[in-house]
Amino acid sequence: MSDSLTSITARARCLLKDSAGLTWSEAEIGECIHQALDDLNQAAVQAWSLAGLDGAAATDLPPGLASLLARGAAAFALFMLAASRADLFNFQPGVCQAYTAAGSALLRQFQCGLSLLAQVRATELQSSADAPFPTEADELPAGWRLEDDLG
Repeated sequence: MSDSLTSITARARCLLKDSAGLTWSEAEIGECIHQALDDLNQAAVQAWSLAGLDGAAATDLPPGLASLLARGAAAFALFMLAASRADLFNFQPGVCQAYTAAGSALLRQFQCGLSLLAQVRATELQSSADAPFPTEADELPAGWRLEDDLG
C-alpha cells in the first residue's frame, strides 16, 4: 500500500487515539503532517512529497519513513492541543502538562529519527563512489562562465 495523506492521517490519529476525528480537524492534522514532512525533508536534504498534500499526485517518501512522519505529526498535534487549552479553566488539573509531556516524548522520538536521517546522509556522501562536487573530468567547470568563455 502506498502512503498518502489519508493513510498518514489515519496513522497519526491512531497514535492520538482520535480515530473519529473529534479532537483534531482534518486541516489541523494536515498542517501537522505538513510540518513533520518539512522537517523530514530538511533533515534528509530531500524534497519528498506525499500524495494528497499540497496537491501532490504521488508519494515518493521512502516507505520506512511513514511511521516517523506519523509520529512527528502526532507530536505537533499534541503541542497544538496543549497550546490551545493552556489558558482555559479545566476541571482536570494537569491535563495541559500531560499533553505537553506526551508531545515531548513523541517529539524526542521524531528528532532521533531526524538525527538518524542526517547521519545516514552524511555516511552516504562520505562513502559515495562519485564526488559530491564537480571534478576535473566534468565537461563543464563549476561556477559562472564569462562571456569570452562562451564563444
